[in-house]
Amino acid sequence: MPNPDTAPPANEKRLLVMLAACIAVLGVAVVGFNLLYLYVPADKMPPVGFAPDIAAAYARTIPLPRFVFSPRSFEAISLALQAGMWAAFFTALVVARRLGDGDGGLERVALRRIAVGGALVSLALILTPPSLSTDLYHYSLFGRMIITRGLNPYVTTGNALAGEPLWVLSDSHTIPTHYGPVFTALSVVAAGVGRGGPIGTALAFKTLATGFGALAAWSVVALARRQGRSGALPLALVVLNPLVLIETAGSAHNEMVMLGLALAGLVVAGRGRRLLGFVLMVGSVHVKWVTATLTGLTAIAWLRDSRGLGARAKQLAAMVGIAVGLTVLLYLPFWTGRDLLTTTRRILVSGDADRQIHLARFIPFVAAIVSAVGVVVRFGEKYLLEMAALACLAFVLFVFPWWLPWYVIPTFTLLAVGPFGRLNAALFAVTAVFAMFLMANWAMLVPRH
Repeated sequence: MPNPDTAPPANEKRLLVMLAACIAVLGVAVVGFNLLYLYVPADKMPPVGFAPDIAAAYARTIPLPRFVFSPRSFEAISLALQAGMWAAFFTALVVARRLGDGDGGLERVALRRIAVGGALVSLALILTPPSLSTDLYHYSLFGRMIITRGLNPYVTTGNALAGEPLWVLSDSHTIPTHYGPVFTALSVVAAGVGRGGPIGTALAFKTLATGFGALAAWSVVALARRQGRSGALPLALVVLNPLVLIETAGSAHNEMVMLGLALAGLVVAGRGRRLLGFVLMVGSVHVKWVTATLTGLTAIAWLRDSRGLGARAKQLAAMVGIAVGLTVLLYLPFWTGRDLLTTTRRILVSGDADRQIHLARFIPFVAAIVSAVGVVVRFGEKYLLEMAALACLAFVLFVFPWWLPWYVIPTFTLLAVGPFGRLNAALFAVTAVFAMFLMANWAMLVPRH
C-alpha cells in the first residue's frame, strides 16, 4: 500500500496519466503515418519525401499486409494522423511544463516517462520501413563505395555502384556526396553493419541517427539544468517532436547526428573543457555545414566574454587552429583540390537564372545573420541558441533551394533548450507552423510520371 506521505497528489497523478496518454497517441500516429506511406495509391505520389520501392524490398523478407486506399481516403488519413500527432505533442508540452514546475521527485518521474516513451516510439519507427525517404540508401552508397571499391565519394557519383541492390532504392545517383567527412566515416560504419542488404542497412542508419538524437536530447536537458531550469520540457521538445521522430528514427536523416555533436560540444564547454567542446562543434559542421552558424556565434560569444586583448587573441588563435587543423585532417584522405566541393556549389547555385533568385533571397538571410551577430555581441551567450536557430531558419527560408520538412529540425532542437521567453516562443511558433505546412504536403498526392 503506497505511503500517503510520498504518493503524488491526485492532480499530479492526473498529469502523469495525461502525459502517458499523449505519448501513446503520438506513438500510434507517427508509426501509423510512417506505415501508411507503404500504401500510396499506385498512380499517385507525394510531391516530396517518398520511397516508392521500399515496400517491395521489405516484402521479400518480411510479409507485409495488403491495403488499398483511394487517393481521397489516403489524403484524409494522412492529414488525420498528422493532426493527431501534433495535438498530442502540444498537449504533452503543456503537461511536461507543469510537471517540470513540481518538486524534484515529480520532475524525475516526468523525465523518465518522457525518455522511455520517446525511446519506445523511436524503436517502433526503427523497425518499420523507411517509407518517407530514400536518403539513407543514398548515404549508404558513399559508405559502400569506400568499403567495397576504395573510391572517393567526393568525386565519385552513386552511379559507380549501379547494379547493387541499394542503388535501386536510392536516388541522386549523378552527384558525389556533399556531406562532411565525419558523416562519411559514420556512413562507412553503418554501411558495413548493413552489409549491402536493404533491411540491415536501414536498421543500421536508423540506429545511428537515433543514437545521436539521444545525445542531443541528453544535451538539451544538461544545458537547461546548467541554467537552473527543469529538463522535462526541453526533453519533451526533442524526443516527442513528431517531425524529429519521423525523420530520425523513421527516415535516418542526419540532422540529429550533426546536432548531437554540436550540443554535446556546448555541454562539454560549459563544464570547463572549452577547447574539447569546440572540437565537437567543428566536428558537427563536418557532418553537415548547417551548424557553422552555431559554431561561429559561439566563438563570438566566447571572445566577447574574454578579458583583455591578449586573452582574446589567444582564444581566437586556438579556435582558428582547431577549425583549420581539424578540417584539413578530416578532408586530407579525400583531397582532390577544388573538385572536392563541386556538389555543394551545384546544390546552392545551379545556372544563371537560379543564381539571381538565390542572390535575391540571400539579402534577408544576410540580414538575419547580421542581426544574430549583433545580438550575440551585445548579450553574449544569453540568446545564443535562439540566434543560431534564427540563422538556421533563415537559411532554409531564403537560401536553400528546397523546402523539405527535415530541414527545420535544427531550429526546433536549438530552441528546445530555452529559456522559454517571448523570443524563444515566437521562433518556436513560426517553426512549428512552417513544419506543419511542410508535412501537410505529404498528404497532397500528385500524378506519378
